Amino acid sequence: KQQGLITAEDTPAIDSYFTRLAARPGFQKAQEWWPAPVLYGFHPPPPIAEKGIRTRSFRPSWIAAEMGLKLPFVQVNLLAKENRDAQYLDINPTGEIPTLVDGEVVISESIAISNYIAEKYQTSKTGQVYPKDIRSKAKLSQIGHYVNNTAEYYVFKMMFANSPGTPVGTP
Repeated sequence: KQQGLITAEDTPAIDSYFTRLAARPGFQKAQEWWPAPVLYGFHPPPPIAEKGIRTRSFRPSWIAAEMGLKLPFVQVNLLAKENRDAQYLDINPTGEIPTLVDGEVVISESIAISNYIAEKYQTSKTGQVYPKDIRSKAKLSQIGHYVNNTAEYYVFKMMFANSPGTPVGTP
């Protein structure tokens, strides 16, 4: 084994080290100072959600749940236009949802947030969720952008085709 390289065989020892480190009072105090990541988004109320309608906040929530990551979620009610409140605009000046705040890192766009979560928080427990090589990352990005920018439009168009009150041209 070449000195300085960490392999999968080292993972249990590293996990054990961080488990012991996390039990120390100083580490716990540092965690209070450096907040856990928080996802801001909107999950529709039951009458809307029961129709299968979700916002893009669902994507990063889903990947976090799949990984077993307990990601605090702050509901930003789009129906009440809370995404236009000054407090939220301080976090994300575009007013869009979802937005992830992870320490000093602020990321918007559901696919970017999902990729960030998958890459940053994968552990030996979650397994490899996000690819390591550049070609696979590019392919994943390509698929994500295709779904987001092309396929999703037609799916929404079919879903809302007969919905009363849907403006013409609205997917």
